[in-house]
Amino acid sequence: MTTDPAADLLTVKLQTIARAERLARSNTLVKNYTLGAASLALLPFPLVDQVALLALEVKMVHDLCRLYDLPFKSNIARALIGSLLSGLTGGLMAQGLYAISRAVPILGTLSAGSFAVSSASVTYALGTVFIKHFEADGTLLNIDSTWFTKMFHQALNRDESQDSPAQPPNDETASVAAASPA
Repeated sequence: MTTDPAADLLTVKLQTIARAERLARSNTLVKNYTLGAASLALLPFPLVDQVALLALEVKMVHDLCRLYDLPFKSNIARALIGSLLSGLTGGLMAQGLYAISRAVPILGTLSAGSFAVSSASVTYALGTVFIKHFEADGTLLNIDSTWFTKMFHQALNRDESQDSPAQPPNDETASVAAASPA
């Protein structure tokens, strides 16, 4: 049985084009959700905006899963997002203070800008890390939490200079890294 090299090359090129189009659509999707996250600062009710932000981020992950033809479980997505955000205690405390300050007339208006920036930043970082994971053939069920947390913090801090893998480690790499002394 012989294979046609021209047909194989065409298949590879078509797959590359399809992947580039999917990546462009996923980046646009994350940007749209980032704008939505920033606009939540306009909600006039304290704490409602934070609940809405979590729902928006879960919906973003759902839409990314659909784009990558991956199964979606909202409880897993909420747990992943919650565990990532639990590491941002300083930011969450600031958002809690923001919620309280919303009741103060002038201070509340000023703090809305801070919430808009922080919620947009977190949403964008979250989306970009999910894209990297999904592009590396990951799913919601095989996320390496150490890699994911590291990449999330780097994306949040926009620290591209640190040495970090562009893809999550596969099972073999993760087991070797875990077995080697630090």
